[in-house]
Amino acid sequence: MCSAAIGGGSSSIMARISSARVPLRRDLFQPFLSPDGRWLAAPLTDGATSNVWLWPTSGEPMRALTDFGDRPITIARSVSWSADSRHLYAAVAETESDVVLWDGLIS
Repeated sequence: MCSAAIGGGSSSIMARISSARVPLRRDLFQPFLSPDGRWLAAPLTDGATSNVWLWPTSGEPMRALTDFGDRPITIARSVSWSADSRHLYAAVAETESDVVLWDGLIS
């Protein structure tokens, strides 16, 4: 992820993100800028879960905003900022699945 000045000029790297950490599809990855322009936020995959990460636009290192541990969490949609940039919203889904064997149903 890079930043550049409006109107051109050189760009600088803000963070390097492995494509394996992008939930769902790489072409859908989109960080969201806070209304005050100070933060970018995006969900990233951390093992079996997804967490919301923040990047200060001032160039400081990115940091995790959430830590769902080993829970099977998916950020179901994009994240959204409140108008005052003080709150971040995300649709969070906890996903679990079972493998079931139905024996003798088809003869």
